[in-house]
Amino acid sequence: MNLPRLITCLCFLFFFVGSLAAEEPRLTQKRMAGWEAQMELFQRALYRHDYKKMADAMAVIEQTPEVHPKVQAALKATLEQREFNDYMKLDHYIRTNASLVIEQAGERDIQKLLIHQGRLIMACIQCHDTFLAKAVNAVRQAKH
Repeated sequence: MNLPRLITCLCFLFFFVGSLAAEEPRLTQKRMAGWEAQMELFQRALYRHDYKKMADAMAVIEQTPEVHPKVQAALKATLEQREFNDYMKLDHYIRTNASLVIEQAGERDIQKLLIHQGRLIMACIQCHDTFLAKAVNAVRQAKH
């Protein structure tokens, strides 16, 4: 599987987790669809070494507001407090690394840029691995 397809799949999984976990799934869907689109733009820019477009794509992720209070409430109802705190830390870590990617794009330092972009992706993967099953189980229990 190529990197853009992997990123798209990972973003879809995050979108799916948010949709299941949130009382207001449209809020999370909109957020994840936006991130997925920006990750695709980032990958296209990376192939072309277009640092401005890479920075522009990451700026959208960096400037994403904190998780909406309604989504936070649904997550708190689904997750243990420690897990909820971890979720929020991962959300912050993703945006922080987006900021670092922007900084490295400005310096045209592809090696450091890729390090921070890799950390961003790994945070996405960790979030999916940690919270997907819990969100699915919470929905199943709510239906019965």
